Amino acid sequence: MHEIHSQPSSRIHTLPSTSPSSRLELSPSDIDLAADFGLEIDELTRQQYIAKLKNIRESQGDADLSMRRDLRPTSQSLLQQLVVVESISSDFGNKSLGRHMGLLDKAPFSQAIGETVGHRPQSITFSLNEYPTVVSDLDTLLDSGAVYIKANNGFRGENVTRVEKTDRGMLAVSSKGRRLILDSLTDYRPQPGYLTNSDVFIAEQEIPIAPTGSGGTWEVRMLPPFSDEYFYAKVDDSGKGVNNISQGGERKSAPSVIEGVIRAKYPTANENEVAQKTADFIDGAKGLAATVKQLSDKIQLALAKSIIKPDDLKDPTLYDEVMGQCFAGNFLAVDITGVWDDEGSLIPMVIEAQTSAALADSVAGRAYHECLEQMNAKIRALKAALR
Repeated sequence: MHEIHSQPSSRIHTLPSTSPSSRLELSPSDIDLAADFGLEIDELTRQQYIAKLKNIRESQGDADLSMRRDLRPTSQSLLQQLVVVESISSDFGNKSLGRHMGLLDKAPFSQAIGETVGHRPQSITFSLNEYPTVVSDLDTLLDSGAVYIKANNGFRGENVTRVEKTDRGMLAVSSKGRRLILDSLTDYRPQPGYLTNSDVFIAEQEIPIAPTGSGGTWEVRMLPPFSDEYFYAKVDDSGKGVNNISQGGERKSAPSVIEGVIRAKYPTANENEVAQKTADFIDGAKGLAATVKQLSDKIQLALAKSIIKPDDLKDPTLYDEVMGQCFAGNFLAVDITGVWDDEGSLIPMVIEAQTSAALADSVAGRAYHECLEQMNAKIRALKAALR
């Protein structure tokens, strides 16, 4: 069974290969790793989960998200719906599913991506009370350059701090621009995200993002399996290195931003060369996002198969088909940027992936209604299949 927190000696993960063909398909061993995330539950609890799934209602519209701060279409996942039911129900004493679904939170899932898919910077995941024990590992990361420390439940780019070594000490700059000079890392205390009871953090090396024409940073938000109409870029030209729109980043056309990045590197390239390099990067980014989504779906499928067994269906021979239809294909936002490799190719790198994410207004409404349609189809399919 995989735990959200690893031991200090195993926290640092090596920088993955950035070859264009590097691990854009999950290997059999990666699939086995996803299967390791299965729940171990007793029969009574398993039957309670199934009973709750049978009673999940189809979503009726905007009222279902009235309590959310922003459009965050996580209701597309049946397991996440079940976690909500579990959290407010007195039937479940140990809230097992909620704890295991935490493996898809920002910090632990980022580590899982690095370990199974690659295309991620070196990172350390830790809880607040573990922080004193990871200072030496964090100091090692800083020897290679700046490090970003993010709260696991950070929102809209809040609670992100960039730390680097300087001649005067450790310089920590928050996403709001507050600057602190620290004598050592032991003087720093990571700040939790918008859920103040969460104390999990991820510290990761700064990605050497290929600069825009104005020297800014950028990332592309991809929403597999949605179409290209949901594909947009977030750009920061302020120097903060935080691209979130709520922190001053600007939403722009993804192809035009990528073209600008390529022209900044190759100012004499002709239109056809720029177009080809842009298309190559977009194809690679799509493949990377799809592979990350495959990992997310495999984790959720493994958890679902711990709850629902073949004999729970009216037709056990349809087990794999029903489980894939009902528990895969979930919403996922994958933020991808690009780095230049030694051969001058623009290589996609994953900044983060989230099963719950705010979306730009221009795509939010359409994506939300598509999520509702897909979610309701899953509910109908599962209810029709269960005994």
